[in-house]
Amino acid sequence: MADKKVISIRFHNSSDEDMELYEKLENEALNGGSLASVAKARIKLSYENATDSDLKEQIVEIVQDEMQKCSMKIVGALLAGSNGRVSTGNVVESQSESNSQLPEQSTELPSGALDFLG
Repeated sequence: MADKKVISIRFHNSSDEDMELYEKLENEALNGGSLASVAKARIKLSYENATDSDLKEQIVEIVQDEMQKCSMKIVGALLAGSNGRVSTGNVVESQSESNSQLPEQSTELPSGALDFLG
C-alpha cells in the first residue's frame, strides 16, 4: 500500500447534484469497470479537454481580433468614400469580386497559424 496514492470522494445523499454524478459513474462502471477506474478516466479526460479548450479560446480571440481589424478597414474605406475621396462602389465591388468563392476546406492548418504558441 505504500506505493499507492489514495483519495476519497464523498457523495452526499442530500445533494441531488452529488447523487446524479454518482449514478452516472456507477452506470458507466456497470459496463465492465470499477468506480475508481471510471473516476480516474473521467479526471484524465477533463484535464486533456481543458488544454484543448484553452487552445480553442486563444484561436477564437485571434480570429476575432483579425475580423475586427478587417471590419475597421472596411469602415474606414466606406467613410472615406462618403467624404468624396474614394468611390465606395469600387471598394465593395473589387472585394466582392475577389472573394466571391470560398477556399476549399483543408485538414491542415495554414503555415504560421499557431506561431503565437511558440
